[in-house]
Amino acid sequence: YHESTHQWRTEHLQEWIPRPVTNRTACVSGDTRIPCLDGTGPTIRELSERDAPVWVYGFDTQALRVIPVLADRVWETGERDDCVRVEFREGTSLECTADHRFLTWSRGYVGAKDLKEGDAIIPCTFRDNGHYLSVVQPADVAQSTSVHRLMAEYAHGPIPKGWHVHHKNGIKRDNRPENLVMLSPADHATETMKDRYARGELAGTKRPGHAVAMRALWQDAAYRERQSQSRRVSWEDESRRDAARVRLAQSERDSKGRRVNHRVSRVVPIGRRTVYDMSTPATHNFAVGAGVFVHNSTANVIRSALMSADPRFSA
Repeated sequence: YHESTHQWRTEHLQEWIPRPVTNRTACVSGDTRIPCLDGTGPTIRELSERDAPVWVYGFDTQALRVIPVLADRVWETGERDDCVRVEFREGTSLECTADHRFLTWSRGYVGAKDLKEGDAIIPCTFRDNGHYLSVVQPADVAQSTSVHRLMAEYAHGPIPKGWHVHHKNGIKRDNRPENLVMLSPADHATETMKDRYARGELAGTKRPGHAVAMRALWQDAAYRERQSQSRRVSWEDESRRDAARVRLAQSERDSKGRRVNHRVSRVVPIGRRTVYDMSTPATHNFAVGAGVFVHNSTANVIRSALMSADPRFSA
């Protein structure tokens, strides 16, 4: 504490916080799954055993958008005997300490013990088209954002109009910033084909000179006309057009009709658990596998430590 400025200095606080103080913090159980931007969903216990930051999902409470956030620290805080299981109508649940805070739509951050049946928790849900993963933006349920483009813009800046985001290692679920690069459509197609040939995915399907041969064919005006006519005939088939319209309309209805709030069903005391915490300085919250956002309790750690060090902090 600085007497001259009447401010608390918190730099490097975690290095000297004693275990009895960290045991006071609000935390989640070790089996809690954490969706990560690398496409995995390890438990928070497993993350605590890694000696490296990890990209996870956070919720920007100003912009009301899901964004990538870097968890700079994950650690075991000890054991707590006042743990509860928060169950949701959607069939998921989360075990945590009774004071762990959930991000609600109507009441802000609310401690688990104070949640009421029907409370709407801001959700973290995904859509998968079989190729790329998208995250639903909770404030606009009709909108979902491709995770690879979300991360690319967050880490590397605006994506030029019409450009694509390429996964360097070919794994489309691995959306770490170092695995993403922005490319023009032509360069992206070239890199994708190179990667697929290198991995043997196209072995035996197309001869190595296929692309050269196709470019030569497209120089032939008669060939281009035949291809164009074939596509016109296909689209003139009314049943095909109707089927396409139905698919589009259904997709839009599904999107607009799925309000994906996670609503609290009940809160059940479960007793003693070993619990863990995570620090996400950008948003001070993170998504868990149960499909909701919860607060990281770094602020609680600091407050508890300072109260123990000097009672003036509680004033």
